[in-house]
Amino acid sequence: PNYTYTYNHSISLLATHHAALGHQQGGESGDDRELLEFIGGETLFPKYQLLDAHYVGPTSSLREPVVVSLTNFRLFLKSLQYGDAMWLPYGVIDLIEHKANIIHIHCKDARVISVDLGSGNSHSPAAKKQDDAIALWFLAKLTSLFTENSKKSLFAIQYKRSLGEITDSTNGWNVYDAREYFASLLSKHIDESTGTPVWVVSFVNRDYELIPSYPEYFGLPFAMCQSAPISEVIKFRLRGRIPVLSWLHPTLPMSITRCSQPGVGLSLSSCPEDRQLLEAIRLSNPLNKTLHIIDARPRINAVGNAIGPKQGGYEYNYENCTVHFSNIENIHAMRTSRRSLCRLLMKSFEPGYDDSKWLERLSDTMWLQHIQVVLTGAYKICSLISRENASVLVHCSDGWDRTSQLVSLAQLLLSPSFRTLRGLELLIEKDWLSFGHKFQSRSVPDPNLSKSNSENSPIFIQFLDCLWQLCRQFPTAFEFNQAFLIRIADALYDQQCGTFLEDTERERQPLVNTTLSLWTILNAPARRSLYVNPLYKPTNQPLFPKTSLRSIVLWEGYWCRWDPTV
Repeated sequence: PNYTYTYNHSISLLATHHAALGHQQGGESGDDRELLEFIGGETLFPKYQLLDAHYVGPTSSLREPVVVSLTNFRLFLKSLQYGDAMWLPYGVIDLIEHKANIIHIHCKDARVISVDLGSGNSHSPAAKKQDDAIALWFLAKLTSLFTENSKKSLFAIQYKRSLGEITDSTNGWNVYDAREYFASLLSKHIDESTGTPVWVVSFVNRDYELIPSYPEYFGLPFAMCQSAPISEVIKFRLRGRIPVLSWLHPTLPMSITRCSQPGVGLSLSSCPEDRQLLEAIRLSNPLNKTLHIIDARPRINAVGNAIGPKQGGYEYNYENCTVHFSNIENIHAMRTSRRSLCRLLMKSFEPGYDDSKWLERLSDTMWLQHIQVVLTGAYKICSLISRENASVLVHCSDGWDRTSQLVSLAQLLLSPSFRTLRGLELLIEKDWLSFGHKFQSRSVPDPNLSKSNSENSPIFIQFLDCLWQLCRQFPTAFEFNQAFLIRIADALYDQQCGTFLEDTERERQPLVNTTLSLWTILNAPARRSLYVNPLYKPTNQPLFPKTSLRSIVLWEGYWCRWDPTV
């Protein structure tokens, strides 16, 4: 099928000083039907069109008459003067402000679209009342369409329906099978003294019965499966997210395991079975006598979790274990930083912006500092494994945000197989999707779009930003290019596919048959060449990036796409 994806073009908006907001310009034939080219399953709602509206540009003097249209997928603005069209998938919306008759739509990728719905007759009380009513009506419809689609995955289902059947060979849902992946990986690691496997695929979570946010199948030490009950560890670890295998060296015994924080609490509770599991993980690697625990949080936060309502904490006084704190802030700090960055970029896109204090203002957003800290944590894991032959256990609070960032970046530094297009897809499926990163909660605002959503946070975008930093420092090490990362980032918010919908693998299961996988689109032969790095030269060596702040730069290819001066 022709998987049309028409709105990811950086084409100049309406006029030379407009921002590049994903426009599609009319063809040479002048056929206006090209201006609103829909993708499969997309439906225009004629009754939701506003014929008397104005696009408001970066300066107050820039106003342009437009027709505003709403579909079941996105917002369209068509210029009556230039014949161009711009659009905005509902999922990319971060928050909406309503001031007077102007609707300001702020987006998670630094876009902002402002539409004046007023008639221009502000001196007439009757006209002003009507303008206010139209603005409120439009805001209600926009919010309704967005929330209905995001909650019920409606458009993703309709899009898949329009394409017909997908063959198994091209079906992106088949990129990763946890049971097959771990069975193949673990079969190479046998205890020579006993002839038994060191690790085994556990079926304890079949049908997601015990740990709903975990995959059905995961790796556990063979010694643990034969002794202490896992059920006690499930009770002790927050949300039952016990230490399980994430990565295993293909020939040596070093491993990366992941979990959530232990339920230590104020009373400094202990769980013998939890200690036994960590000891089994440690003993699986005879090359290093210490199990290194990377706690992604600042130490003060870990202590705070112990005295807070979660009654969490960290591995206090575990034998033969060393705890390292990575000082990565929580989802709320990251959301604040992203919004600060977007506000700064929006101001910088305005004509005549004074950039004499640009570096200072960029530093104030803390975005690059957060990227640096995450990369430093991944570097630490890579160094412990490749230089000290150590095994590493990684967790944060819940084990689905910062933990996913660290373990996936560490694997990219360690394993060349994940530096390919298919390898990155598999890594995202394994350590983000199957291990329960809350894509839906982190990406989709609540129905009250004008207020902050406590669950929304750019955790996955940070991971892609960190990965781009690696691609920049090692331009020949990765098979994929920047366009591939940007396409994945856009798919996080557009809700066209089912890949990033819902919060867990369990919740996503019904979507496998009713929606399209993003990888189906990206792996289509006609598109794959767009994402290949021509400089790619594979290397089996681990990568050790520079993690000083002076080596971290703003990802302009993603964040500055909407700057009309670029």
